[in-house]
Amino acid sequence: MLPSERMLIRDRRKQLGIPLKELAKQLGITRVFLNEIERGDARIPLARIPDLSRILGFTEQDLLRERGDCLICCGTGRAPSENR
Repeated sequence: MLPSERMLIRDRRKQLGIPLKELAKQLGITRVFLNEIERGDARIPLARIPDLSRILGFTEQDLLRERGDCLICCGTGRAPSENR
């Protein structure tokens, strides 16, 4: 994952003044897991993309760009292209 992409969520959250713990609560995930996502150590589940895009003001397409180092996975720990 490229540094600019992995910081996309963190930068927007901070820009909006949303604490990590609050965003995690709104998404129904743990603060630790959200921190891992923001660091690029984990990928956000597909089921959380609509809520995350709404809260942060992105379109779902912004978060679902078809890239090998994308922000999301399909619940398998693999990129979407690996799940075919």
